[in-house]
Amino acid sequence: MKSRAFFVPFLLRQKQLYSVRNIIVYQAQNKSCGYAVVKMALIHVSKRRDFIYALEEKVEGQAPSFAELIRYGAKFGLRLGGYKVQDPREILTNKDFPLLVSVYENGFSHMLYLYKAKRKSFLVLDPKNGKREIEKADFIKIFDGRFLKVEEYNDIYPKIKPIHPISALSLSFHSLLNSLPSISLLLSIFSMNGQKENFILSLLLLLSSFLFLLLSKLETSLFIKRFDSLYLNKVDDNSLFKRRENYMHYNKYKSMAFVIYPTLILNILEILLTLFIFSFGDPYFFFSLVSSILFSLLLYFLFVSKEDSFNEKASSLEYSYFHFNKSEKNRLLELHSLSKVGKRYSVYLTIKDSASIIFACLASFFALYFKNDLGMELFFFTFISNYLMIGLIKQSLTNYDKLDEKKKEESYFIFNFLS
Repeated sequence: MKSRAFFVPFLLRQKQLYSVRNIIVYQAQNKSCGYAVVKMALIHVSKRRDFIYALEEKVEGQAPSFAELIRYGAKFGLRLGGYKVQDPREILTNKDFPLLVSVYENGFSHMLYLYKAKRKSFLVLDPKNGKREIEKADFIKIFDGRFLKVEEYNDIYPKIKPIHPISALSLSFHSLLNSLPSISLLLSIFSMNGQKENFILSLLLLLSSFLFLLLSKLETSLFIKRFDSLYLNKVDDNSLFKRRENYMHYNKYKSMAFVIYPTLILNILEILLTLFIFSFGDPYFFFSLVSSILFSLLLYFLFVSKEDSFNEKASSLEYSYFHFNKSEKNRLLELHSLSKVGKRYSVYLTIKDSASIIFACLASFFALYFKNDLGMELFFFTFISNYLMIGLIKQSLTNYDKLDEKKKEESYFIFNFLS
């Protein structure tokens, strides 16, 4: 299951977000999942985050063998032992974690970092798909009996300097500048607040919003131009396949790097400003908006496993349809199964959206009821504000989830364009 969390780490799952046991290292190359799980073992055993940037061996042809992975770990002070069980069910009695396990899934060999056993499932970190929870019965079907186990760790390797394609300072400045237009616009609305004496201030803030918008577009254009001047030439390769792959990953990382963080920061600022501006001096309205925030979070965490289930089912069917030769009858069955999954997902989204509308109505009604002011115009305004807040939280969570994709692309980018 993909790892997900809200964007305010001190409120929700703080320990999980900052614990090294939940750091996922994504594979930087095709067939390099083995190196990624070894780096996860290094991070979790040593408590050193800098092993994220440990340079991998280049994979050409076959995936690295267990012997190569053991040598790779030893270079950084990690002693791994290789084991094989005849019956995959023996893994169910294991009490010693973590394990670096080999599985055969979707027609390919793959490595997973298995770090915890629950009553009916295993928790794993997947260097390709992120955090997952796999039912034990399903895990037995894919486990091929081979695994690596941490025997010993010695802190012998010097600290590794972090590698970032874009500096934190540049990204922070870019994010802030892209947030200023919306901040100025919201402050303009707040300063007006029905008072004519604030008209000039409101107008100046509105004009500054347009100015910041132009500046942010100019800054983004210059930022991208500088980024291309540094890295674009590295996309080229003698291999046609490698050129296509590099170009795809290059553009994917660039779009995520320049959009996700600024958008996420903007979402957070919009939520805080909306909460302040629309509930200023009105505690009933404030608690109404806070209840919408809590409802959005509750809805998210209640249904996150359901959404993951839809995505995994669709991905599995798509992979099977596009990668395996089957009879026409079986192919059509898979196509119809995909269509059914899509329809069920559409119904699921409709239910979620309907629940949001109903809750916004109820939150608005009770806020005005306790305030003893049940006017139709005020109810409509309160409903719109609550529904807007639910939408902002939903968008923020969606952008936060996309950070996993950015991390994947960053791993590829660092290995192929910076190492």
